Amino acid sequence: MHELSLVESIKDIALHHARAGGGIRVLSIRIAIGDLASYLEEALATYWTEISAGSEVAGARLEFVRISGELLCLSCLKRFPSKRLDCPCPDCGSEWVKTTEGAECYVESIEVETSP
Repeated sequence: MHELSLVESIKDIALHHARAGGGIRVLSIRIAIGDLASYLEEALATYWTEISAGSEVAGARLEFVRISGELLCLSCLKRFPSKRLDCPCPDCGSEWVKTTEGAECYVESIEVETSP
């Protein structure tokens, strides 16, 4: 259900920047999502249709860009790619790891129509 609040925030961000730039309609929004983030693209798209209805962002296309996940082993300081947060270090086997990349989710760009 945390996708709902994220979609509301995406709508607010898009509206704010579109209006500030003199836009009359938002055409597309590019969203970067890390492989280690817990957001589901399908859920975001479903909520988007509902949340955007009746506003300047209605009908705007959501485009998703994936960011590769990376973990850091806090035992041996090895960085390694991962699609899961619970992955042990491939070098030393330690489960004491933290995310360095791929847990983020943000609006990367907004395409706006500025004249009719």
